[in-house]
Amino acid sequence: MATSGIKENIVQKELDIITIQHVDGRFSEGYTNDFSPTIPFFHLSQLAEKYQDEGKKIYFDTIKLIDFIQSVEDNSFEKCDTCTPPSGPTIEVTFKDGQVLQGMMIDSRPNGFGFFLFVNQNNRKRKVFLVDTAIQRIRDVK
Repeated sequence: MATSGIKENIVQKELDIITIQHVDGRFSEGYTNDFSPTIPFFHLSQLAEKYQDEGKKIYFDTIKLIDFIQSVEDNSFEKCDTCTPPSGPTIEVTFKDGQVLQGMMIDSRPNGFGFFLFVNQNNRKRKVFLVDTAIQRIRDVK
């Protein structure tokens, strides 16, 4: 049986559209398809470059947080008015630069580089990954 002209199906991980806040105050945005909280880096590409290159390597020790704007896996997290995050402790996080975020801790990875926080700020639901090395203090909110 001839196979010429048949396209192979290429399976790629879904894209996460993110905004990164660096420890030096800069912001970067784009997409990643290889983020993992247990690997010290991931790649960031611009949306216009979708699947064209590997992207710029971003190391956790240079950033403070990652704001997940849209994820195909959780069907556009911030736009879901009825989404209920997994239950977890409500905490207040103070970063070394003085910024404070309050939200519900989604998970904790003791062998990772940070943790996820569900933030509901100004009626905007956000899934944010906080990098441990940028945090000064974490306290429970009751």
